[in-house]
Amino acid sequence: MKTSLILALVAAPIGVRAIALPPPPEAFERPLERSDALVLVSRVLHLSASGVETTEKAHVFQVAGFTDSSKCPLEGMRGVRCGEFTWQPSVVTVYRRAFVAALSGHLARNLVVAVDLGSSSAPLARSTMHGVLVFPTPDLDSRPAFAWYLSRLGS
Repeated sequence: MKTSLILALVAAPIGVRAIALPPPPEAFERPLERSDALVLVSRVLHLSASGVETTEKAHVFQVAGFTDSSKCPLEGMRGVRCGEFTWQPSVVTVYRRAFVAALSGHLARNLVVAVDLGSSSAPLARSTMHGVLVFPTPDLDSRPAFAWYLSRLGS
């Protein structure tokens, strides 16, 4: 009895066809200009830049401090609470080579930006963070999610 009931529930109705999902959009490169990188540093990471050097590969910002009462640059990102973790970077590197790709869903178009943060005040084992910021849209308008690696070797 139980077996026939299960088979009746899982059997596909006659005449129903499987529908193929469209392929995800192709990933493409979106170079970040200096103005985009400054928005990321100030609005997303809540940091005040005291200087910037632009190279072929990255925008490197010297950090003067936080623009608000944040204790760490991850505060306010999706699903992140810094709590007692206090960490202030002294330099932020925003890589110019960013991508728009389907990371958060099959048909999503997420902006993905690689970032390095270094701190001259933190101990060597905790002095750098490397990671990517994943924005829910192809631009910098929304709060990103993140994926970070906390360096154990320093820079």
